[in-house]
Amino acid sequence: MVSGTASGATGGAYSYLTGKGPHSVGGFLRATTISAATGAVTGGAGGAFGHGASTLGLKLLPRHQATPPSGLPTEAHGLMGNPGDEVVIGRLPDTAVARDWPGHVVLQTDDWTPQLNRDFIQAAIDYQRPVYIGSPIEGNMIQEAGEYAGRPTIFAEELEQLREAGFTPDGDYLLPPRS
Repeated sequence: MVSGTASGATGGAYSYLTGKGPHSVGGFLRATTISAATGAVTGGAGGAFGHGASTLGLKLLPRHQATPPSGLPTEAHGLMGNPGDEVVIGRLPDTAVARDWPGHVVLQTDDWTPQLNRDFIQAAIDYQRPVYIGSPIEGNMIQEAGEYAGRPTIFAEELEQLREAGFTPDGDYLLPPRS
């Protein structure tokens, strides 16, 4: 939006000053203000449109699931849901609500281990899946009670693993790096 405003104001000023005269301070301010406002609206709308289009594209475009690397653990591969499902990460109470969301997959197994969790996130990375962040980041990065108090939460480790793999934030999502 800011870049649209600046671009509009600059373009309006240039057009006014290089156009046919006579020129006045009032005319200059009017041309600059109107162009700045138009740039703000269209710049902001363009950003909103771009976010909406990318979100819609993630939901509607055909999805494929790449062949997993040979080293991908079979158990994590089997827990990835359908090709193209968005992976949901976060604290257990927050991800539980997403278990029944169409097009989403939550790691859900009685045989959970920290290693299986890392493998599951690695599968999301390998398959280039969009990742929905189901928990607020603030207040959920350090374990506050129990035997692991003061240590990073599993959620914090998931976020770090995805960040190291080049995933970038987009609203409540982490998107895979573009190839």
